[in-house]
Amino acid sequence: MRQKRLAVLVLAIAFALVCAGCEKTQTWAFDFTTAENVDGWNPEDIGEGSIELVPGKGLHLYRYSVCSPVAFTGDFTVTVDFSLDTLPDSYAYFELYLADGIYWEPENMIYCGFSNVGAEDADETWWVSDEGAGGTENPIVSMPPGPVPYLDRNGTNTWQLVRTGDWYEIKLNGKRMTKFGSSYCRGDKYYVSLYAESDYGDVYFRNVKVDYKGSTI
Repeated sequence: MRQKRLAVLVLAIAFALVCAGCEKTQTWAFDFTTAENVDGWNPEDIGEGSIELVPGKGLHLYRYSVCSPVAFTGDFTVTVDFSLDTLPDSYAYFELYLADGIYWEPENMIYCGFSNVGAEDADETWWVSDEGAGGTENPIVSMPPGPVPYLDRNGTNTWQLVRTGDWYEIKLNGKRMTKFGSSYCRGDKYYVSLYAESDYGDVYFRNVKVDYKGSTI
């Protein structure tokens, strides 16, 4: 009988340990293609910019940034669908990043950007940086000029950032672009931020989804 009770106790402890690591995943989402306004989002005009919701296409930004209405804690996955309309002489610049503040420049962020997308001289580039308090920065990716891999320059794309503790993975259209451990970014919460400007090429942010195991603030 004593051995049976011990076995039951061991199983109960094992079950409790497994359940302790099983946080429920919740989802927050916003669809710019069907939204009537961006109430709740935090916009910032960088300089003579514009912000427009285009039905069926999404959010069009020119020298404007928007920050999500809520911030996220714990582990989470951010998924942003966006479409591009570029030509060799009509190219685009855009950023997608996590930040611990609403307005530029936040103290902590995982900063990802794409420049000259669609340029005929193959001058495209993209980058990722890990940034923290006091201006500390670690360039994770700084791609030399050349075509950005996996990117559809005249269609819909999916950008994804997975956060697990201080580890981050960035994917583009299902393909891993980079995975790294953060050395500096130590925010206690993170907003999703979007920014774009164009040299006649267009970026439309279609929707944002965050699957999170922590909480929203």
